[in-house]
Amino acid sequence: MIYKKREELYGFFQAKKRIRTEKKILLCEGNFDVIAFHQAGIDYAVASLGTALTEEQIDLFSRFVDTVFLFYDDDLAGQKACQKAIFMLRKKDLTVKIILPDAGKDPAETLEISGTEGLTKLVDKAIIDIDYLLSFYAKEHSIQGPEGKAKASRAFFSYVDSLHSDIQKDASLERMSQHYTLKPEVVKKEYYSRGSVEASFTKQNSPLLDAQKQKRIVLSAELRAMIAVLANNDCFKEFRSRISVEELDDPLAQDLYIALEESYREGSMSFESIMRKTANPELESLVAKYIVSGEFSVHFKQIIDDSVLLIKRNNLEKKRDSISNQIRLSDVRDNEDQKQLDMLLSEKMHIDLELETLKKGKNW
Repeated sequence: MIYKKREELYGFFQAKKRIRTEKKILLCEGNFDVIAFHQAGIDYAVASLGTALTEEQIDLFSRFVDTVFLFYDDDLAGQKACQKAIFMLRKKDLTVKIILPDAGKDPAETLEISGTEGLTKLVDKAIIDIDYLLSFYAKEHSIQGPEGKAKASRAFFSYVDSLHSDIQKDASLERMSQHYTLKPEVVKKEYYSRGSVEASFTKQNSPLLDAQKQKRIVLSAELRAMIAVLANNDCFKEFRSRISVEELDDPLAQDLYIALEESYREGSMSFESIMRKTANPELESLVAKYIVSGEFSVHFKQIIDDSVLLIKRNNLEKKRDSISNQIRLSDVRDNEDQKQLDMLLSEKMHIDLELETLKKGKNW
């Protein structure tokens, strides 16, 4: 019998009876997480062992439960995985709650420091998925301005699409309007008009819809780099040593990086395996088109090297701009303020030197 990781959940056999009784399940990432939860008496915890949650895994428990708790790492990869899991579980009409890590600690660390009570409190304080996503998109798109609010709203509409009832959809849009300080009637008009337009295109099987979807995907330098790495995935080991997912701004580039990382750890780097983890048909179509064209099979190392330098430069420039703004707003009143200002000036000087080094290595 062949073991298929995407069809199994660590600890499911031991937790199955409790899951049936409680009608709930706690999903986390690793086996040590499961062990810690079970030691704390939370014995309905299971793990997908570092892989993104799959439809096959959901089928193992969906008929037994009403509520799913998610506990994922607090890094970008964990947040993205959590977001995808929410959409998949909501499409099964399951209630989803998110357990937030205690200051970034994993369950074993929380158990060691705070004991059983500490882990139990984390579960008791779990927030509903809608509040988690609204906060996630607000941070990701910076909703201080209208453009950020528009991007965050569009991202949240994907969650609303996954809900089953019109009452759930309406209530979620109301919650979003409150969270982002928007007029409810404007939010609902935007959402439902968007839905009706896309539905009419779908009914007609219009190629215009496909064209519009393609237009939504802008081939940024970051996405171009990730497609080049995917087309030549032997390069990923070196690429991941030079660039982390946190250094990427493009959400689609982040998705590809995370999918590559998961596949790399699993030892399965096929195109199908990688793209299945992104769960984005439009992105898969775009990537396939570029790979088939052969555009990234020639001079791909140069493309990747140029992209790495550009990503590094952009991150340094953003950091420098932020520090420059802090320096400009500094109000020196005592020695402590002066020390803080000196530290900022020193950090800015260091970044300027790094940028100069990058420019010498490449003519921008």
